[in-house]
Amino acid sequence: MLFPILGVVAMISAVIFIVRMLHSASQHESGQTAGAMIAWGLGGLFFLVGILFVCGGFLILSFMLTMTVKIHDGGLVVVRRWFRPLHVSWSEVAAIAPPEPGDSSHACRLLLRSGRKEIIERLSLPSIRDHTGQIIPHPDVRLVIDHFLAWQQANGVR
Repeated sequence: MLFPILGVVAMISAVIFIVRMLHSASQHESGQTAGAMIAWGLGGLFFLVGILFVCGGFLILSFMLTMTVKIHDGGLVVVRRWFRPLHVSWSEVAAIAPPEPGDSSHACRLLLRSGRKEIIERLSLPSIRDHTGQIIPHPDVRLVIDHFLAWQQANGVR
């Protein structure tokens, strides 16, 4: 997660900035008050941005960790915090597109017959390529694909 790291860096930078500005302001008698005001204002702004980044990162992380995907014979149920569950029947699914190796988003997409695309964050896990260049999805994604293919075979759908 990049957000908490950026937040911590911003907070550390803010503290260093405040200390350096206050030290510089104390060197010059005439600009002490103005320098201190600038230091606290800009440093406080950086610190606030850092706190927002850290909180945002942990919010995203908690959202990702509380998401569950339940596979059943008829399809998938994706339970997400703060949203209603997403029910997808296998008959609605046209294809499952696992993440491409090297793709930074690792987005796993369900391509529905209606043309709509659903990104399932819980299945957005990195894929790799084997020695022949074929994509090998993450085992969790592979499990969903196997259930989908078994349903297609059992129902004569292609």
